[in-house]
Amino acid sequence: MNLPGFTAVYLALEYGKADIKFSGPGGKVWMTTRVDGNCLALKLLSYFDTSNTERLEIRRGRSQTSDLLHRALLPMQDLRTLVLTQCKDPHVLIHALHPSMSSSGAVICPELEELIIELDFSEVIDIGKVAEIMAAKASRGVKLGTIRIVRGYRGVHIQPDVSELEKHVSHVESPWPSGQQ
Repeated sequence: MNLPGFTAVYLALEYGKADIKFSGPGGKVWMTTRVDGNCLALKLLSYFDTSNTERLEIRRGRSQTSDLLHRALLPMQDLRTLVLTQCKDPHVLIHALHPSMSSSGAVICPELEELIIELDFSEVIDIGKVAEIMAAKASRGVKLGTIRIVRGYRGVHIQPDVSELEKHVSHVESPWPSGQQ
């Protein structure tokens, strides 16, 4: 389905339903549908022309594989900002950006400038896994501009070392100082 002029997609997944909002200079379209799992909700994006998407926000995403998000990201060649809010196991979703996911070897979301990871109080993130993915992108000539990691209102119980991530991303904003474990 063609949704011309829409540059932002917001996908909220919870309680057996998916809310999808497309927005841009021309207005907004909001759609709610019942889904059996988050994987189906990610698959819904493939039914829409998302080639003009510059910002994708996924709230409470949960996927056992990176494949569905990878397929959703493929047409988003203009994607500049990816926001993952309260997503269970965010590494799986971030892995969709790994160049090895593409059979052609093409860089996924080559214009991606910013990755924002908003963690809930109970969520953990393996900075090493994220650094590995960003290193793979950088090795293909696409270095991410900014990664912003935001803790939820209760905070995250671990304090990862972000220094490895800083080697592969131009700017890292995190609630944890570099070198702290």
